[in-house]
Amino acid sequence: MTLGKGSLVLALWRLTRVWSFGTAGVWYAGRVQRTLPDGRVRIRFCHGKVRLHAKDSFDVIRVKSALPFGKHQCGPYTREYARTLADLSESIWPGKSKWVAVDRESKWYVGRVTKVASNPSAWHVAENNGQKGWHGATSLRFLKHKAPHLLSGPYSPQFIDTISVKAAPRTTRIAKFRPVVKGIKEQTLSFMEGQRVIGSASIKPNEWWMGTIVSVRRDKGITIIQFDNGKRLGSPRAIHDFRPITPIFTGQSGPYTLAQAERIWKKYRLTD
Repeated sequence: MTLGKGSLVLALWRLTRVWSFGTAGVWYAGRVQRTLPDGRVRIRFCHGKVRLHAKDSFDVIRVKSALPFGKHQCGPYTREYARTLADLSESIWPGKSKWVAVDRESKWYVGRVTKVASNPSAWHVAENNGQKGWHGATSLRFLKHKAPHLLSGPYSPQFIDTISVKAAPRTTRIAKFRPVVKGIKEQTLSFMEGQRVIGSASIKPNEWWMGTIVSVRRDKGITIIQFDNGKRLGSPRAIHDFRPITPIFTGQSGPYTLAQAERIWKKYRLTD
């Protein structure tokens, strides 16, 4: 690898700890600002900060094509994704990909759709920063950006509004149930992708957890929920085991008893 002043590179910015699995790198794009007599190179990243790396370091990859990196489209990337970008022969992404931004706690991250649910009402997204997961329509935006493969995140909702179109929910289920908490009459609820719910994550009566609806299949009576405790439930059973709530609830994920869950729902339930 030959590096000189002005070389476009992808380089390690910092290491992050991944629980018991060791460390993982956070990579950004930049240019070599100068070469030093001791064999190191000074790299100015596109976000404006500077790092020194050894000239022959494995933590610096020269980019083959003239990728249009910029302040808002230069990382963070994983090592694997950085290598993929560096090896591109052209500045555009090869093939046809659906690029989207996904919402995680009001912060938006960019990635590619890799799988679509059969309805379709949920999308599996591989983010450019290495995260992967299923997302419903209300937490996902399709991008209209010239170089989405260079975006990553986190981005503000305002920035995402300028480069995306909103994906509308595909399916809604309606169900009635009679709460056990006094003072609430029989309710008619609607369920759709992206909603936050508190629901029964197992057949045990006292295991109610927070979760997110990732898919609704009205024709087969199935609601797929990704619970915060890691469980994923495709439920053909009674939909009255779930309660939609507003996203402003910030309490613990669970577990709760049925009575506790309905008290939370009574305070944070969605209203028309």
